[in-house]
Amino acid sequence: MVSKSIVDLKFGLFCDVARVRSYDDLHRHNEIEIIFFPNQNPARVRFGAQIIEIQPEQTVLFWGAIPHQLVHIEDESLQYWVAIPPEAFLCFDLPPSIMRDVMDGKVLIESDPQLRMLDLASYQIWKHEATSVKTDVRQTLLMSIEARLRRFRPMEASADSLLPPQPKALSGKERNAFKSMYDYITLNFRNPISVEEIAETAGLHPNYAISLFKEKCGINISALITMLRVYEAQRLILTTNRKMVDIAMDAGFNTMSNFYKSFRKITSKTPKDYRAVTHRSLEERDQWR
Repeated sequence: MVSKSIVDLKFGLFCDVARVRSYDDLHRHNEIEIIFFPNQNPARVRFGAQIIEIQPEQTVLFWGAIPHQLVHIEDESLQYWVAIPPEAFLCFDLPPSIMRDVMDGKVLIESDPQLRMLDLASYQIWKHEATSVKTDVRQTLLMSIEARLRRFRPMEASADSLLPPQPKALSGKERNAFKSMYDYITLNFRNPISVEEIAETAGLHPNYAISLFKEKCGINISALITMLRVYEAQRLILTTNRKMVDIAMDAGFNTMSNFYKSFRKITSKTPKDYRAVTHRSLEERDQWR
């Protein structure tokens, strides 16, 4: 069996421009990520079981909770990337389709030469601002990133006309309550947790907690918990030879039927097929280089 691992990382608000090479390990993190590679030839990036070829003119937006890996790039090529804390991203005033698709685990791709010129001019400033400890500087950075994403026109996003109008912005109190609920979920999704427990951490009535969470996340509390459990199952499938029943239980699923149904809905594969496809792809990884 091919040696492999998934590295869990944490960035917070972060921006960098660096020379990179292909790397062996999948990794994941909780932040929303923007990346592009302005090189002569395409880069290939694995997102879960899927390898996507990213053209030099394309910019990619995705949730870093999806296990991902740079599997092929020209030697020491440039990578531009930004990591955005999810609680900040979810407070952005963006088209509902983008918010929903990112939180649904879709990889969104944009191709716009004019915006690429803007990005190249902005990233060095963003990189500097991301290192600041001053609240106003970091808030300015978030406003700049939000403005950039308001111009983002993904090729795979659903039409806004199919979704309800964008909700009003949250107040500071509501934003803190949302963050408390989100943090509690990401720390405890592997265990049985109820809406009542989640609402209690934010000092909210359960009914209001459900409404507030749905308004800003675009998906309900149970859908986010399920998504995180599926991502955890993906990690265990990729990094162990354990039985599916053990993986399902450790990821937080209480029944195998719920595990199989949820896994297939999010990954479009059964757990068995996902393991076969990803293991085969990992064995062929060197051929991409």
